[in-house]
Amino acid sequence: MGTYLAACPGATASDSDTDARNEGVVAGLVRDVLPRLLDRLSSEGRRLPRFVRSALEAMRDCGDITAGFVRLECTGCRAPAVVPFSCKQRICATCSGRMMSERAAHLVDRVLPEVRWRQWVVTFPWELSRRLAYDRDLAGAVVRVVVRVLFECQRRRCDTAVGDDERLHPSAVVWIQRFSDGAGLFFHLHLLLPDGVHRASGDRLDVDFLPAGALSDEQVQRCVTDLERRIGRLLRRRGVLPTLGSDAQLLLTCADAAPATTRRRPGGPARARRRVVPLCAERNGFRLHAATTVDAGDRPGLERICRYLARPALPLDRISRRADGAIVFDLKRPRRGVTRMVFEPLAFLARICSLVPPPGFHMTRFYGGLAAGSPIRAAIVPAPPQPTPDRPTAPKRPATMGWADLLQRVFETDITRCACGGTFRIVAAIRTPTVVEAILAAIVLSTNPNARPPPVGRHPDDPVLVVD
Repeated sequence: MGTYLAACPGATASDSDTDARNEGVVAGLVRDVLPRLLDRLSSEGRRLPRFVRSALEAMRDCGDITAGFVRLECTGCRAPAVVPFSCKQRICATCSGRMMSERAAHLVDRVLPEVRWRQWVVTFPWELSRRLAYDRDLAGAVVRVVVRVLFECQRRRCDTAVGDDERLHPSAVVWIQRFSDGAGLFFHLHLLLPDGVHRASGDRLDVDFLPAGALSDEQVQRCVTDLERRIGRLLRRRGVLPTLGSDAQLLLTCADAAPATTRRRPGGPARARRRVVPLCAERNGFRLHAATTVDAGDRPGLERICRYLARPALPLDRISRRADGAIVFDLKRPRRGVTRMVFEPLAFLARICSLVPPPGFHMTRFYGGLAAGSPIRAAIVPAPPQPTPDRPTAPKRPATMGWADLLQRVFETDITRCACGGTFRIVAAIRTPTVVEAILAAIVLSTNPNARPPPVGRHPDDPVLVVD
């Protein structure tokens, strides 16, 4: 989003300098180090998977104004502006940030009912987590087991009589996250479930919501015990797990790239004692956390938590590059006393390679009453709110919100307005290199107060050409 702001004449330096500078760290790293990584793998007789290489090459040119742009013009003062093209890759922090905001707006406006919601976080043992990151079929089976266990917990919490023709419908939205703080490969699940179930009957068209009782630590412990037992049974039923392919083995090696140095908190212990967290249970590497809730009327809070669950893997505001080329990653919170990791450029790019999702790996999934084929979905989804100038409404799928609407909704910034009061309109999409260079040069000259103005007449000392 900072690139968009920087492209408009009315934007200030504080709006875009930080985002553009941090965004350039990752793009510059890919541009400088990717050829070295490819040469090193080639010398070892290995190749980077095609989907990873394509994602990195696209991310390298994302936001590069010299690679092409959309030309804008103000309807009032006719001031020019340009917006560079985006790569639309899930590993790109800018593009995935746009997807994050757009998906959250769509869920709140058109999918999630106005009830109380609870966030569940499920983590797995380290070896199983690495396996799930690249085994699409096993990951899908494990996600279904987790959803079934939580649905059973929801039904038990709604202790109410159910008629012969009535059914209880739990619902869930599942986000798959493949990263941890520090750009590490770590497959885990974030689930958003209503704090209750919907009840429907065959002879009624309306669907009512039954709030669940208070969640206890004992219920969370029972859930994590069931998860360990059922997932273990799933793995035993499948027998010896098949060996991952060469591409997955290479990416797991990339994920193991360690930082060159770390910075620890001064005076702090190397390993702090884990504090007791309510509504959190752990058993043999399986961990379940369910303490975060959002009230029924807090729609802005629900949108914020949806953006958090769909956040990008690379936080640009905590990544920087030193003068010697090393990559500095500031952790969000100290981990075993470590507050900062310093990577060699090749090692950090290898970690980025391991975070690229494989093709066909769906990162957001819907279950129960919110599934596409659910008989009650049309009855429980909310009616979209009326749009206002300060809060645009997400359109119906397959349409998506534009950049300007997202910036207005998230940052309350109307980027389509010029300083003169006019609005920017699209003039053309420019891709030809020579035309790109000419337009950028013209824009720079037109906005530079020290640029030489065009000649308006002949100076008395200029030579005169006489033609006989």
